[in-house]
Amino acid sequence: MVPTPSMEDTILVGDCLLVNKFIYGIKLPFTAKNIINIVQPKPGDIVVFRYPLDPDSPEPKENFVRLFPKWLPLLPLYWNKTRNFFHWYTPRNFVKRCVAIAGDTVEVRDK
Repeated sequence: MVPTPSMEDTILVGDCLLVNKFIYGIKLPFTAKNIINIVQPKPGDIVVFRYPLDPDSPEPKENFVRLFPKWLPLLPLYWNKTRNFFHWYTPRNFVKRCVAIAGDTVEVRDK
């Protein structure tokens, strides 16, 4: 479900999306390893990705202990050592339009 109005001209807040992840390739289950690369994103595509600097991620690492191995992403359960309680981390998904690909030059004008 879309939580913010960042793409309001195309997608509204509260819209539910069904995402086809297989168009860009097939990954080995429970890992981030690609088995087959099919196509690359093109300018104009709407892409869904996980923001790498998620403020809700279990950081700093010395305060959290992961209870299941990282290769098993379906169970993102951590132990918070400062609160002595469990922390269930669900990564945030971002929905954006692809404006450029590798090798393109992007210029920002008037903000």
